[in-house]
Amino acid sequence: MKLFSMFKKSAEVTPQFNDNMNYMIFEGEGIYSKTGRKRKIHVEAFSESEAITELVSDGYNQESIQIHRVPFDPPSEEQLAAMKKHHNKIPKKACMIDISFLISKYMGNERESDKDLMTFATNQKVKFSYYAGEKSLYNCIWHNFTLEEKFAFYLLCVEKDLKGKWQFEKFDYYKSISCDYLNDNKFMNSFKRYSANDNSFYGFIRDKGVEYGYSASQNTNCYKIAASIVS
Repeated sequence: MKLFSMFKKSAEVTPQFNDNMNYMIFEGEGIYSKTGRKRKIHVEAFSESEAITELVSDGYNQESIQIHRVPFDPPSEEQLAAMKKHHNKIPKKACMIDISFLISKYMGNERESDKDLMTFATNQKVKFSYYAGEKSLYNCIWHNFTLEEKFAFYLLCVEKDLKGKWQFEKFDYYKSISCDYLNDNKFMNSFKRYSANDNSFYGFIRDKGVEYGYSASQNTNCYKIAASIVS
């Protein structure tokens, strides 16, 4: 009986890792080089090796770093109640962040996210849940980017709107020419509706008109200038 109880306790504390997120959480400890003292570690990264590289860059002694993956926080009772109230399916092993994205997706009538856009976002180290709806994914990308990156991403979106496909390989090139346009008053006076403060940009949603309510406008100076750049 005692052996059974020990086994049951061990099973209860086994982490249930969430692979619906495009990144992971690691915890542990390591020696901070400047003080020579051991510190507790909590870091978010896309892989364990990336987490270690980030910690070394932050000043930890690499040989002293001992980290392990830990689960994301589970959904709150309020989140689960909101999902059930609207008869929405709750995925297995969903974490608190997953449910937040799902609630936004359902409440905002968001379309499914573009898989290629998800891959691009992950390559740019944007953190999100794979349950993110289209609008939420754009929002994550936009608010993670610098002004130069926003300019480049805006051009990619205009190009997709005009040509029907993503050309993410041009992202770095568009960043390299950003200064020429970010200092142009005609472009920036128009672009500020998206780029200033906490403003958002959700791409150009054209497949079924604009009934989703979050498509950007084509009738702006910044769109016209961007179109001339990508044409």
